[in-house]
Amino acid sequence: MNIFPILPGMDIAIHRQPEWQTSIKEAWSGVETTIAQRAWPRWRFSLQFEILRASDGEVATLAAFFNSQRGSFGTFLFQDPEYNSVSNQQFGMGDGSATLFQLNRPINTWLEPVWAIAGSPVIMKDGVALTKQADYVIGTTGQVQFTSAPEAGAALSWTGNYLIPVRFADDKLDFEQIFSGLWKSGKVEFISKVYPT
Repeated sequence: MNIFPILPGMDIAIHRQPEWQTSIKEAWSGVETTIAQRAWPRWRFSLQFEILRASDGEVATLAAFFNSQRGSFGTFLFQDPEYNSVSNQQFGMGDGSATLFQLNRPINTWLEPVWAIAGSPVIMKDGVALTKQADYVIGTTGQVQFTSAPEAGAALSWTGNYLIPVRFADDKLDFEQIFSGLWKSGKVEFISKVYPT
């Protein structure tokens, strides 16, 4: 998957919004029944490019990337400048039989799955680093498959960087020329993808 380009004119303020989907039914008595339609939130990101220089190819880079995704059709990866790594993050506890575990990231006390890895994370069992391929493999959606089941009570943790799979929220992208050779782009919005675990 392609990674969203980081260009110099990007505004430092990135808006992040968790988005749930709830079905609400109200009985004639006024009692409500709510049903959560998602196990995990989708994150909506909004950013702006205050200056895009035509001479440095920044306008063309952003336009080409958007077009290569065919608007909201394609999935790509976004590296959030603030939330992109974990250190000694526990993602499971061995029970002697399970071999498949999903990596996660904390948002304060809330944990949610990590669906894409950047680089080579360190996977640990009881604080001891394991060997990739010999002890485990990592799938494309952040699942760790151990070659043998971690024993009951073994703490599984990881240190590394992650990316967020997203798609553009819209099928159009606005560019505005502000001076000769200088452009800006209004809101560039994308929505995170959720994968089954």
